[in-house]
Amino acid sequence: MDRLAAELDRARDLDTGALADAIEAIGVRDNYEPTDADGVVVHDSEGAKRPDGRPVAAADDRRGRPNR
Repeated sequence: MDRLAAELDRARDLDTGALADAIEAIGVRDNYEPTDADGVVVHDSEGAKRPDGRPVAAADDRRGRPNR
């Protein structure tokens, strides 16, 4: 019975993780806005970012570099 309980706990944890992943994927889809910034842009649930995690700001020029 202990093994069954452990298996059920593991299944519940996996299900919870899958649900969290699906919710985040929906958030990415719903918040996606194309950007005209050049270079690599990563989209996550918080929006467009540079590979180093900095947000792609509206002030970015077309070369993907922040205006100074």
